[in-house]
Amino acid sequence: MATRRKQGGGSRLRAYGLLILAVLAIACLVGWGVGKVLITPSPETTPRAPVPSALAIQLANADGGVALPVDYQTALDSLATKCTQDQAGMATLVNKGHDDLVAHGIMTLTRLIMLEYLNGEMTAGQAKADCAPLVSTYVTSNGG
Repeated sequence: MATRRKQGGGSRLRAYGLLILAVLAIACLVGWGVGKVLITPSPETTPRAPVPSALAIQLANADGGVALPVDYQTALDSLATKCTQDQAGMATLVNKGHDDLVAHGIMTLTRLIMLEYLNGEMTAGQAKADCAPLVSTYVTSNGG
């Protein structure tokens, strides 16, 4: 007669229960870690707007407030990497060019338009160049 061995049902259930608890615990830890990575804010990657200098504010005021000083600052900052003139030198060139245009009856071109034109004409990443000839060409080509 074959004897049946008594199955340890209680201990087997307990082992499966512990296994399930261990798997759930690991899943919770992994989920918590993934959630922490996904929910944690990343460092700010959006560039901040430049703070307008007194020079940018002066140019904006001279143009009658048609644009924000930060727009002038952005243009000046970009030109600082392209022109041999510093920002004050660029402002002087642009002011003189603007005055020449106004003297010839050209009232629609602002200093910001001139700065943006210069910015577009100068190639980024190249060696700095003298921007005075470009201002002169701009003024001459626009009736100044």
